This record gives sequence, structure tokens and C-alpha cells, in this order.
Amino acid sequence: MNLRKYYLFLSILIILLLSSFLLAGTYLLIKIPEDVSREFGPAYKEYDFYHQSLYAFKLYSSKEAIRNQTTVNPEDHIFIINENQPAGEITDTLVSIGIIDDQTSLLNYWIYKGYDRNIRAGTYLVRTQMPFQEFAEIFINTDASVLPFAFPAGWRIEEIENLIKTSGVFEFNAIPDPKSIGTNLCLPELLNDKASLEGFLYPDFYHFPRRISLNEMVCEMVNNFSEQLPEEYVELVNRQGLNLYESVTLASMVEKEAVVDDEAGLIAGVFINRLQIGMPLQSDPTVQYALGYDLENDTWWKNPLTSQDLKIDSLYNTYKHSGLPPTPICNPGINALMAVVKPAYSEYLYFRSACDDSGTHIFSETYEAHLLAACK
Repeated sequence: MNLRKYYLFLSILIILLLSSFLLAGTYLLIKIPEDVSREFGPAYKEYDFYHQSLYAFKLYSSKEAIRNQTTVNPEDHIFIINENQPAGEITDTLVSIGIIDDQTSLLNYWIYKGYDRNIRAGTYLVRTQMPFQEFAEIFINTDASVLPFAFPAGWRIEEIENLIKTSGVFEFNAIPDPKSIGTNLCLPELLNDKASLEGFLYPDFYHFPRRISLNEMVCEMVNNFSEQLPEEYVELVNRQGLNLYESVTLASMVEKEAVVDDEAGLIAGVFINRLQIGMPLQSDPTVQYALGYDLENDTWWKNPLTSQDLKIDSLYNTYKHSGLPPTPICNPGINALMAVVKPAYSEYLYFRSACDDSGTHIFSETYEAHLLAACK
């Protein structure tokens, strides 16, 4: 009798446990996908219930990493995705080159949303410290007829040319000179007598038609430059004693000098102060531009410069020649362009890099103070 009661009790206990597990499993099966959907949106609509639940559980395991993750690249980075490149290979590459440090959460997010089947070949600009979901979605394009293309502020024309070649969009020798694209009506009047479009290819994230011609691509960049400037820009330029071309030239120097965006106005102010008193601008980036490609360091922007570099015989050497260089030295973004027309007024005539690797500068009114600010 006691044994019979024992088995009965044991059977009831097992039934209760199984029921509890079943209820808990059912709750989790409903609760977790609901939580994931609330935070990240619904799963890809073409998944069946099993796969929606499976991918929701995987994404749930990554949600803390996703909440806290940003891109870890120390500076803006160009990333090229090739035609039909698998999502897993893309995430491997992103980790290996130091843009992200957790590929699992990115892959789980892409698969849950169905984005892994809508990653398109193209050239993408990954900004430093981008929030995870913003970063995860820049590669997604449901329109196969669109070509993503981007480049950062501060690139010179040769860098943009090389990017276009690397992305496999066109076979060409060089971006056309102004005269060759004038028939497309995209050429600013002030460039009619210039030999280069340097400074007027606006750095941005573009969505070009895949059948676009090179001339059309260049024209869209030039037109974008014009569209970014406020209507009163020329008036503001003139107040600084500059014309539009000179302002773009100065903005290109500010772009290369200002590592921290907030300092662009101060740096522009220093250059304007120097121009007003006829003092040489003494800007390293203009010398870097004159030097051209540095084979040893595989860059167009040699750093550090040597004392011999500063003696290069070039109109772009602002240590030897007063005033602005003959042309812009790169293609500036809107922050540098606006810094030139709305500079931070000061008595500063000098600036140099701070010694803490922060990218900031120390500004000085006198040469003596400038020397004292040198790193020990």
C-alpha cells in the first residue's frame, strides 16, 4: 500500500514538473520573441514560426552586446563589399580590420531581420563610434539597381579615384578635368578656368544608379557640394575678405588640420588672422599635398614631415610662400566649409598638436608661448 502511494505521488510529481516545464517553455516561446520584436522590430516576414522563434532566441542572447556596442574603429573607415560576398565573411572581415569586436551579434541581427539576403556590393563609409543598429543597417539595400558609394571628408582626388577603381565600378584613368564635364551643366562657373575639381567633390554617402557613367557620378558629387551650402554662403565668404574658391581652399586646409570637429572654427580663425597680416600659413597638410604619394608609408599624407620636406619647392608649400595654396588640397566637409565663414575669433596666431594623443590642439598668441607648448 505504501509503495502504491509512493508511485502515485511520484507520478503526480512528474506530471506537475512536466506541466511546469511545458508552461515555462510555452511562456518563453511567446515572451522572448515578443521582447525581441519590441526592441528590434519584427523578424523577417518570410520566416516560418519555427525560424522566427529560433532567430529571436539567438538575437535575445546578443541583446546586451547590441545595446552597448558601437563601431570601435578609431577613425572613419571605407569598407568595400564585393558582389555576392557572404554575410559571415563580411562580419569576419569587419572584426579582422578592427571596425567591430563582436561578429556574432551583428550576424544574429542580420539573420533575424532577413538583412543578410539584402546586403549589396558597394563602397561604404563606417564612421567611428556609430551606434550598433545604425551601423548594421548601412549595408542593407533592397534595391539591387542602386550602387552605394561613399568617401570621407579630407580625401584628395587621387584617393577618390583609387576608391572608384577598387570598387570595380568603372575602368578609367582619372576623374575628368572640369572642361571635359562642362557639357553636363554641373560645373560651377568659378571652375571654368581651373584645372582640377579638387575641393568640389562633396564627401557623402551616395546611392548611384548602377548604370551611372563616370561623368554623371562626378557631376552628382559637384552638385551635392552646391546643395550643401546655405544661400548666404558667398556673402559670408566675402565678409572674410575671400571669394568662394579661396574659401574652399582654406576650408580644405582646415579639414586636414582639425582632427576634432569642435576646433575647426578656431583653426580657421588662426589662418584668417595670418592672412590678414601677411604671415605665412605654415600648414603641414599643404606640404603633404605637394609631396604627393609616400611610397614608404603607403599614403598620400606623409606623417611626420621632415625638415627637408618643409623645404620642397612648390607653390603649395605654405612655409615658403605666403597666402593660400593655388587650389584646395582635399575635398572638405560642411563643418570645415562653415568654419571658414563663421570662424572663432581670437588673437591666436599659432596652434600645435597637444601631447596627449587626443587629437586636440594648443593655441597660442605668441611664438614664445607656441614654443613652450611643444611636447617634451
